[in-house]
Amino acid sequence: MKRIASFFLLLLWGVFGLTLHASASGGPIGNRFTIRNDTGLEEVNPAVAYNPHRQEYLAVWYNDRPGNDDIRGQRIAWDGRRIGGSFYIAAGAGAERRFPDVAYNTQDHEYLVVWEQFNPATGRYAIYGQRIADDGRLIGTAFPIWNSSVSSHSPAIAYASTANQFLIVWSWDSGGMMHIAGRTYSPATGLGSFFYVFQDKVGSLHQNPDLAYNRARNEFLVVWQEYTAGWMTIQGVRVKMSGGAGVLGPYLVISSDVKGDMANPTVTAIPQPPGVGNYLVAWEDITNASDRDILARGVDGSGNMNAPTYALASSAWDESSPALAGSEVDSQFLAIWVWVPAPTPPGLMEIQGITIPLSTGLLWKKTIGGKQVLHTAVTTGPYGDFFIAFDDNATAGVPERGIYGWLWGTRLYMPFLAK
Repeated sequence: MKRIASFFLLLLWGVFGLTLHASASGGPIGNRFTIRNDTGLEEVNPAVAYNPHRQEYLAVWYNDRPGNDDIRGQRIAWDGRRIGGSFYIAAGAGAERRFPDVAYNTQDHEYLVVWEQFNPATGRYAIYGQRIADDGRLIGTAFPIWNSSVSSHSPAIAYASTANQFLIVWSWDSGGMMHIAGRTYSPATGLGSFFYVFQDKVGSLHQNPDLAYNRARNEFLVVWQEYTAGWMTIQGVRVKMSGGAGVLGPYLVISSDVKGDMANPTVTAIPQPPGVGNYLVAWEDITNASDRDILARGVDGSGNMNAPTYALASSAWDESSPALAGSEVDSQFLAIWVWVPAPTPPGLMEIQGITIPLSTGLLWKKTIGGKQVLHTAVTTGPYGDFFIAFDDNATAGVPERGIYGWLWGTRLYMPFLAK
């Protein structure tokens, strides 16, 4: 009888989302859970996407091993349960595959995973992709998104629901110039034409792009770090999808400081208010090389930058690896990053997070946990929830990394007490 009652309540949770709301700001739900941690193998650099059709997530990462870095994936249920086993997305000897990113197509019900791939025969990096059905089946084989006579790095992807197209951006190293390039993809029409998001003409070395889609305007905001006048700055530009992908000026200097570098930007969007929408951009402030902080700034859908820039994290310790997601359900952003409260070996590197409602500004920071986290990722889920993925050690001081997850939400799962 206890098992039947428990099963019935779990069914209600899964079908009707039976919950009790905790607070407007939300917070970590439960504890961290293992997505994948193989003995003797380093799993690193996760990326995540949400599938509303099945109310589940796809986490992807790469296995870091000399000469044979593979891309792997795992489906995760809305409540953190693993669905089936992990699977290889791109694998095989003779190539290094790294830094994956993933987005979900809500019209064709499939994912597109992208990564950079090194070919030892040519000595160059190219950008590759792999389609995945929403039930985890690979669709076809991996295909080149951009494979030229010079190297391409650090791809990022997002999906434009109105245009029903993915946009992929990456850094393209051409003759000592580091451009930001872009290309669209859809299952129906394939790859679109290559275009420059920003063409480097003076050696500004544009790197580490990220992008977010604003459905309110059918546009993206692409951001990157740029080496300008001796310092790294955070810059960006909107990219339209109506009538074909293309840059919408002007270019934005989102953050610039002559006293230090800004690096590793990330961006997300909420399509509110209607017809305009809002972006949030976050990045690392390396003004003090021994004490990185996390800064953020809002940009509205018309490209107007909100003032001022504000600190998400500026403790006496190091903060790095920011990641963002935006929830349309309750109009708030979630920002996470790695916090280093104990820098001396074996060290302690935990995740901190903060929710940022559109209407009220910053709320309280919350420490999530971790042992020696290096890289973070986050995506929006159902009911205003978020799913966080990160690489971490199972035991502090033990140099073997795995992929872990944590849920963040504005609700409490109602406990069931059977007598």
